[in-house]
Amino acid sequence: MRVLFVYLKPSADIRDPLGLLYIVSVAKNEGNETLLLIPNLDREFLNKAIAFRPDMICYSVTTGSEQNYLKINALLKEKLSFLSVFGGPHPTFYPEFIKEPGVDVICKGEGEDACRELLRNISERRDFSRIHNLSVKINNEIVKNEIRPLADINNIAFPDRSLINEYYKYRNYGILDVISGRGCPYNCTYCFNNELKEYYSGKGSYVRKRDITNLIKEVKIYIEEYNIKAIRFVDDIFIIDKRWFFEFIERYRREINLPYCCHVRADLVTESVAKGLKESGCFLVIIGIESGNERLRRDVLKRNMSNEQISKACALLSKYKIKFETFNMIGLPQETLSDAFETVELNVKCRPAYSWISIIQPYPGTELYRFAADNDLLETDYRIEPDYHSSSPLKSAHKNEIINLHDLFAIAVQFPFFIPLIKRLIRFPPNLFFKVMFYVYKIYSYIKVDWVQFNYFFVKNMISMLIASQCLSRQLKKYDKARF
Repeated sequence: MRVLFVYLKPSADIRDPLGLLYIVSVAKNEGNETLLLIPNLDREFLNKAIAFRPDMICYSVTTGSEQNYLKINALLKEKLSFLSVFGGPHPTFYPEFIKEPGVDVICKGEGEDACRELLRNISERRDFSRIHNLSVKINNEIVKNEIRPLADINNIAFPDRSLINEYYKYRNYGILDVISGRGCPYNCTYCFNNELKEYYSGKGSYVRKRDITNLIKEVKIYIEEYNIKAIRFVDDIFIIDKRWFFEFIERYRREINLPYCCHVRADLVTESVAKGLKESGCFLVIIGIESGNERLRRDVLKRNMSNEQISKACALLSKYKIKFETFNMIGLPQETLSDAFETVELNVKCRPAYSWISIIQPYPGTELYRFAADNDLLETDYRIEPDYHSSSPLKSAHKNEIINLHDLFAIAVQFPFFIPLIKRLIRFPPNLFFKVMFYVYKIYSYIKVDWVQFNYFFVKNMISMLIASQCLSRQLKKYDKARF
């Protein structure tokens, strides 16, 4: 059987789509012929898909990108006959997505075991409508199935990166994305983890760390295969299990000894953690501030930590000369412009190498969405943007100022003497000049924090994506015009 995987790459995001690559491994291990295409990196996407003649097409869909995936699927359905399977966060939290035209199957939650069973049943010509985690549409009737217990992550095959290597050129980037565990125990209102924990209630331990031997084995395989120069651990919180962390870094230093970066949580950063990170080769840490206003952080986002804890964690990282990026959000429900500038000011105090900034997108199903809806804060034409950098779906008297502050945020943090000027500049209508400044400074910051993968090939792929994205956009617009 021929299985095609389609992935829309978010703008300027060079991370691996690990969830999809785990499913690629499942398909390959079941003996299927596989191909992965990235439409917004490949002007020949449609021709390649038609030439491959897939029996099944799999999509991993995030909320905000679902309409583009539906258009691509409809376009392919006109040219080919195949079973369409949609997984990822959007079908998981919007199971009614199965009702969309052209959607044959959705997979909710973790998909490895469900996809393996689906592939086997199709191959053996057996009924596949009763597989746990799947909802299946047959002759316009929908069969919904319950969620299966959580898998032992040490028994899951490593993600297959060979298909995506054509686009990402691992040998040139030199950085490898790896996940050391799944699940998060915290209850941040903007995050999908709360809902996923509810999904899997009674189905096993939601927060799981991989066996260290299993994790190191994966890293070693890809170091040899792709000439890897650094590792990026993409877990929600890498240091969530302190015992595991200290055992891991000891073995990592002995057996791998490559620079790495990871995500941490401020109230978990202690002197011993910072020291361990440094001694084991951590060159960059990503740490969430989110809001500089303690009331918003505690009451609206439910991140129960103080400004003092955040400042202390950043001071410890600086003490051990570990560069760090901060994650921040503005445009929060009930946030004033003064509150947003408190986020700037806390970042100035912490002195990160780069301040990542997003405009809040309250995803339906999350506690934050319910809070916004209950307080009549959602726009009447509410919709989720494909990224976090365009606009806000919340009602606000200062929406334009928030969009502009987003674009100038990192500059304000790095050059705080510009803050009085920026407070004046954000009064202008949102404009291309501010957006260009955002991306130019972002690229400069990638160099500044020593991202070893940042080189000619990164720039080349970004340019290729812009060109291919325009080509894809034109194709989809032509398709829309032909339909109506």
